[in-house]
Amino acid sequence: MKRDQNTGHEMNRDNVINALQATTVGDNQKVESFLDERTSSQEVSAELASRRTTTSSSDGADWRRLCVLTNEDERSDAESSKTEATSSDHVTTLMERWRSVARRARKVTNDPWSHFFVYEVPITRAKRYRYSSIRKTWTEDIVEVRLHPEPFARGAMRECYRLKKLPSNSHSCDWKHAHNYVAKRYIQEVDRSVLFEDVKLQMDAKLWAEEFNRYDPPKKIDIVQMCVLEMIDMPSEPLFHLEHFIEGDYIKYNSNSGFVSDVARKTPQAFSHFTFERSGHQMIVVDIQGVGDLYTDPQIHTVVGTDYGDGNLGTRGMALFFHSHLCNDICHSLCLTEFDLSEAERTELKHGTPANNMNQSTVFSRHVSACSAIVPELIQEDAMECLRQRTISMRSRTSSTGDFRHESRDSSGAKVHDDDCICEACLAEVTADIASDTFSEAIDDVEYEKKEEYWSVVRRKSMPAGILSAMEMQQLAAESSRLTQHASILGQIHLDMARYHELGRFLPEKENGDRHALRLSSSNIDTCSFEYDKDSALFHLDIARRCGVLEAIVTIAHMAFKLPHDLLKDVGDDHIWMKDGENEGAYDREEFAFELMETAAEMGDRSAMLFVAESFETGRRMGPNAQPSYPDAIKWYEKMVGFTDDDSGEGVVLPRYEVLAKMAELYQEGGCGLTQNFEIAYNLYTEAAEVAIEAMKGKLANKYYEQAEMCAR
Repeated sequence: MKRDQNTGHEMNRDNVINALQATTVGDNQKVESFLDERTSSQEVSAELASRRTTTSSSDGADWRRLCVLTNEDERSDAESSKTEATSSDHVTTLMERWRSVARRARKVTNDPWSHFFVYEVPITRAKRYRYSSIRKTWTEDIVEVRLHPEPFARGAMRECYRLKKLPSNSHSCDWKHAHNYVAKRYIQEVDRSVLFEDVKLQMDAKLWAEEFNRYDPPKKIDIVQMCVLEMIDMPSEPLFHLEHFIEGDYIKYNSNSGFVSDVARKTPQAFSHFTFERSGHQMIVVDIQGVGDLYTDPQIHTVVGTDYGDGNLGTRGMALFFHSHLCNDICHSLCLTEFDLSEAERTELKHGTPANNMNQSTVFSRHVSACSAIVPELIQEDAMECLRQRTISMRSRTSSTGDFRHESRDSSGAKVHDDDCICEACLAEVTADIASDTFSEAIDDVEYEKKEEYWSVVRRKSMPAGILSAMEMQQLAAESSRLTQHASILGQIHLDMARYHELGRFLPEKENGDRHALRLSSSNIDTCSFEYDKDSALFHLDIARRCGVLEAIVTIAHMAFKLPHDLLKDVGDDHIWMKDGENEGAYDREEFAFELMETAAEMGDRSAMLFVAESFETGRRMGPNAQPSYPDAIKWYEKMVGFTDDDSGEGVVLPRYEVLAKMAELYQEGGCGLTQNFEIAYNLYTEAAEVAIEAMKGKLANKYYEQAEMCAR
C-alpha cells in the first residue's frame, strides 16, 4: 500500500512537471488535452485494477460457502461503491487543481508587452550603477537592453519607457522571454547626482521594509530594487532609473504632503508610522505607492532635512503625515504610540477622511512583536547606521545554514543543483533545511526578544509619538528639562502643525483654494483673514511648549504678556488656557508667562535674557508680590555680555556697550540686595566706553568716560 502511494505521488509530480513544460510552448489546448489524457488513463487503470480484484479465480473454492458470504454482499457493495465514489471525487478535484495551476503558470509566462514588439527594438549597451545600502558602495557593469523609444506613461517629473533586459547570468538570447523593466527619465534636465540620490533613498527605504517584516505584520511588504542606467550608445548618454515592471493596479496610498488615498489600507500607513518610531523620530518613510504591498518611489523625511533630495521636507513632512494619520489595528499591535491630535482633528479623521474606511481584509493570525526605537534615547547615533548593523546581523544569522547545501555540492565536484531544481534529493534537502532553519530561527527569535525586552527597560529605548501620556514623568524632570537646549523632534513637529494651521494648509480643499485666491488678489497678505482651527493650532503650540521648543515657549509667553509675536499673530491672551488640572487656579497668568520667559532665557534666547534682566531690575511683569532683585538682574546682564554682537548688527537685542553701562549703573546705585561698589562700576563704564568706540559711537563713549570719572571720585 505504501508503495502504491509513493507511485501515486510520483505520477502527480510528473503530471505537474509535464503540464508546466507544456505551458512553456504557449499551447493551452495541449495542456488541457494532456491533463484529460492523464485523467482518463488513471481512470482506466483504476477500473482494470478493480476488475482484476473482483474477477480473480477462486482456485477451487467451495461455492456453497460463497453463497453464505452473499448474505453480506449488499453491505460490501455499498461500502465499495462509496469508496470508489470518494476516490473518483478526489481524483477529479486533484486534477482540477492541476489544471488551475497550469492555467496560472501559462498566464505568468505570457508577456503583457508582447504586442509592443519591444524585442525587435535594436540592442543598446548601457552602464548600470547599483547601490548597496548595507555597504554604502556603488558597483558598475555593462548590460545590453532593448529600450522602446516611446514613453507609455508620464508623471509630473518623469516619463516611463518599456525596456527588456536578459538576466546577467543567462546564456539564452531569447529576447521574447526577457524580463520586463520600466526605465524612468526626468522630463526636465536635472543634475546627475539627483538620480543617484534617488537610488540611495529607495534602497535605504528597502532596508526599513525588511525591518518592518521582521516584526511579523499581517502582510509582508517589499520595495522594488532600483538602479541607474546610463545609455552609453545613445546621444548625450541619458540617465534612466531602472525598475522591474510590476503588473497590476498601481495605487498611491499616501504622499509626502499628507495625502491619503481613498483606497486606504492599514499596512502602508502602519509602515510609515513604524519607520518614525523605530528610527527614534529621526526619519519617516512616506509617499507609499505601488501594486499591492510591493512599493516603489518612496520618500524619506529626516530631521536634518538636507539629504534624500528636494522631496525631504524634514519635520514639516512628518507633520503633514501625522495630521492625516489615525492609528489602525497594525499600529496598535506593534505598540506604536498614537500621535497627539486635538479632539477636532480626531473627529475629522474618524468621520471625514478615508482613514475610517480602512480595508478590513487584514487578519491577524499571529502575535505581532512590539516596536521600540532602534537608537538608544540618550545616545546620539544615526538610525540608518544602526539599521545597517542590525540588517547585517540578521542576514548573517539566517544565511549561515541556508547556503550550506550549495557550497557542499560545489566543493565535492558533484553536479551543481540550483534553487529551481526539483529532483528528489534536492527536495529532501530543502525540506530538511526549512525544518532546521525554522527551529533555529525560533530559538534565535526567543533569545532576541529577551534581549530586546531587557534593553528596552534598561535604556528606555521606546520613543513614543505621543507626549501627553508621559506628562507626569516630564513634570518630575521639569527642572532638568529646562536646561536642555536640544529641541524635541516631537515638539518641532507640533510647532510645524500649528504653523500649517495658521497658513490654512489643513482647511478643506475648497476653502483652501478660496484662501489662496484671496491672498493672490490682496497686496497686503497680513490683511487677508480667514477662519482656521485656532483651538487645534493652540493645542499643538502648547504641546511644543511642553516639549521644550524655544519658539513655542517664547510665543506663548508673548501671548500672555500681550506682546507682538510672529506665530499665530491673531491669537491673543484671551485664547490661552491652562490644562494642568489642579494647577489651573494656582497659577497667575503673569507669573506663568514670566516663568516661560525665564525658561527661554536659560535656553539661550537673548531677547528673553534682556526681558528677565529688566524684570528683575524693575520688579515688574513677574507676577504678584514680586520684588526687584539687582543680583539676579546682574546675573542675566552678565550672560548677555557673554554673547558677541553680530558684525552686521542685525538681530542684536541690545548692544554690548549698553548692557555694560546698565550693569555699571546698578553697581553705582546699589540696593535691592546688591552692595554698592564704585570700583566695579568704574571698570564697567570704562569697558563700555571702549566697546562704544569700537562701534563708532564716539559721543556715547565720552559719556561713559565721564560717568566713570564720577565713580572714581
